[in-house]
Amino acid sequence: MFEEVESSIIFMSIHRDKTDGGIIVAASNLINTAHWSGFLWYFPQEENIIDSEYVMNNNNSLKYPLPSSICDGALLMDSNVKFIVSDDTGWLSVYSLANHEEFNRDDDDDVVSGGLTLNNDISRVEHDHSILSVSVTGRNSSNQKAVTGGMDCCIIVWDIETFAPETIYESAHIHHVTSVRFIGCDNRGDTENSHHVFASTSLDGYCLLWDKRQQFPAKVMFRNETCGLTSLDWSSNLSNELIIGSENGYLTVVDFRRPKEPVYSACVLGRAINRISSYHHDMRNYVAISGNCRTLKVIRRDNDSFLDVYVSDKHNDYVRGLTWLEKKDELLACAWDSRITKHFPFSS
Repeated sequence: MFEEVESSIIFMSIHRDKTDGGIIVAASNLINTAHWSGFLWYFPQEENIIDSEYVMNNNNSLKYPLPSSICDGALLMDSNVKFIVSDDTGWLSVYSLANHEEFNRDDDDDVVSGGLTLNNDISRVEHDHSILSVSVTGRNSSNQKAVTGGMDCCIIVWDIETFAPETIYESAHIHHVTSVRFIGCDNRGDTENSHHVFASTSLDGYCLLWDKRQQFPAKVMFRNETCGLTSLDWSSNLSNELIIGSENGYLTVVDFRRPKEPVYSACVLGRAINRISSYHHDMRNYVAISGNCRTLKVIRRDNDSFLDVYVSDKHNDYVRGLTWLEKKDELLACAWDSRITKHFPFSS
């Protein structure tokens, strides 16, 4: 019997409906110092786990064991509480949450607790290595798409309804694909192009803009000649701007109307930036970042400057997930220390 010796939270996603909401958490676990496995949790109320000592010790949840380590994930549809996760063996899976009565079957793959069922709807493998990043089009859009990028240097666009690859870009980069983001992700940005346009970053130092309607779909938006690129996000209110993170802790803003000429770039963290989450508040643009350290920052982004407005060292290990609570102007963070913390960047 394997003994769990370490747990590391990788990502989280907040689900909201008309009456209540919950939080989806994914983690990877080091077993016997040699083997990695994974877990998914669904917590009916976020308050049950915020700032608790260990998320893993909370019994008020649905817990779903997985055979492999989780790399990334995203919420698909608010109404049905479906979400998609990727793992380090190249599998992509869809899970759903529903009342147990809605399932007229006895499925060994279901996890049931308190009348709720967490079910593995479908899984498929197309990548030859770990899927490091997954992004989906706006959750309110029809015919939802996903895009994945991984350590096999491949990018795949998926049709969610059929859960089949729509387009496969082999050798999309010449090194690991570290991040992919649809322009219309998270119900923001350019809805006209939301199903067709996405961006990618790689350890090869390139940020590419993809339009799968074009004969030659990829264009170079930015190149870092000194180190790899590790993360990206679209601006929260400007669909023409990309925010890119790099291995050397630099944050770069690029306008795809003027590619290869950054709007602004500066070192904002002493380590590689692994997660970027942009936000619009009080007529200003902000970005939350985390990296290979325990520090979380919220930065105000003006045209030609970055200003730290909030810095936190609450966590005791690398911060890996960032989620904004938009109606509250609050930020949730999760980390390898098995904790989720709440932050108030705009409190006076």
